[in-house]
Amino acid sequence: MPWVLTGFLVLLSVLLLIKSLSTKSEPEDKNVPLSLKDLIGIIGFIALIVLYLTAMNYLGFIIASILFMATLIFMSGSRKSIEIILFSVSTTVVVYLLFQKFFNVQLPSGIIF
Repeated sequence: MPWVLTGFLVLLSVLLLIKSLSTKSEPEDKNVPLSLKDLIGIIGFIALIVLYLTAMNYLGFIIASILFMATLIFMSGSRKSIEIILFSVSTTVVVYLLFQKFFNVQLPSGIIF
């Protein structure tokens, strides 16, 4: 299976390269400066990912993923608590069932749970 995916990636990369070489467009210089708010958001997102990976070792995949998704949704601007909880839990459960039961991949269980 990895070779099939690698083959598709190579094929799509070659097609993208051919397309970019065949179209003659002038490069656009779009140097847009980052605002302080955007920079803080990027640094916060990277810190959240590091915290998620660390928490997964202690809390396990399910709890760490629910907290990670809820925080990500909250950071993106949504303030509806029911929406945040439902999306976080349902996405985590679907990913867990897909990998644990269908693909038979062992996900981190954590030290605490």
